[in-house]
Amino acid sequence: MSDLQIKNHVPLDSYSTFGISGKARKFAHLTSTTQIPELVARAKQIGLPILPLGGGSNTVFSDSVVSALCVDVDLIGIDITQTNDGVIVRAAAGENWDQIVAKTV
Repeated sequence: MSDLQIKNHVPLDSYSTFGISGKARKFAHLTSTTQIPELVARAKQIGLPILPLGGGSNTVFSDSVVSALCVDVDLIGIDITQTNDGVIVRAAAGENWDQIVAKTV
């Protein structure tokens, strides 16, 4: 069992650049890939879809309750591998897009 905590009715205004303060019916903060199996199991158990959240620049919430298990994905790491055919870039889901671009251009 991981240390994954599920919270109720968490305001989402800080997860969107628009700052609209809808609330997540359920909310989790994902800090390790080892938490993913429990996250999926808990979402199935409570009967809600998983809604991963990123930086918020492409997300608009209504001011009502979002009927999902909203997940703040805080996984970081960028791996760049040179191959004979080119370059492979692997970025964790919580990485900032602008930082990924800056490291690869």
